[in-house]
Amino acid sequence: YQDPSAVSFVTNFTIIYVKMGYPRLPVEKQCELAPTLLTAMEGKPQPQQDSLMHLLIPTLFHMKYPVESLKAASPFNLAEKPKTVQLLLDFMLDVLLMPYGYVLNESQSRQSVPVGQGSSSSSSSGGSGIPQPPPGMSFYAAKRVIGDSPWTPEQLEQCKLGIVKFIEAEQVPELEAVIHLVIASSDTRHSVATAADLELKSKQSLIDWNNPVIINKLYKVYLGDIPLKTKEGAVLKPELKRDP
Repeated sequence: YQDPSAVSFVTNFTIIYVKMGYPRLPVEKQCELAPTLLTAMEGKPQPQQDSLMHLLIPTLFHMKYPVESLKAASPFNLAEKPKTVQLLLDFMLDVLLMPYGYVLNESQSRQSVPVGQGSSSSSSSGGSGIPQPPPGMSFYAAKRVIGDSPWTPEQLEQCKLGIVKFIEAEQVPELEAVIHLVIASSDTRHSVATAADLELKSKQSLIDWNNPVIINKLYKVYLGDIPLKTKEGAVLKPELKRDP
């Protein structure tokens, strides 16, 4: 899959075997190969990168990191991979924003509303037939996190804990990961919120909350997704709309 000379047909076929085989490996072997997943996603199409990250995130919960943050001993050497770091941070943020038990049902949004019955049907159903993305996320972001095999609430909790653990081990720049800890500290699961809150408090003296990078990331999450002027958006009930 990582062979640069391989044609797209080969890589498209190989990724199927990677997605099938990696979750079946023992946890220890998954942890051993986790850095390889990050290396493999460089230069690959976005859907394949999403698939590899969907395989990687659950493994982070089981990873063991050195007590002292030494680059030589770190399992992930991301210092020279800024693009990969950004891809990973974006995906991690979407995972942390994902609510437990969320189900994305796009088929309902594509059902046509009969002419003359739009107002009555939408009012009687209470907008239940209109799928909404989670707060702060778009449909695209939700689909990325859900992937081909959605995580159970317990698996999602482990994924979020693994992300916090990954940040605690200083595998990514602290400045870039502040927003992740803020979101995780507001999680509805006590284990995730507590772990993130403790990490935030330990770095409180190091965080400059007036830094434009941090402010822009917080503001972007606050604004959330911009609704498109589609048929679904037109029938959205006013009380379901969120204004910044």
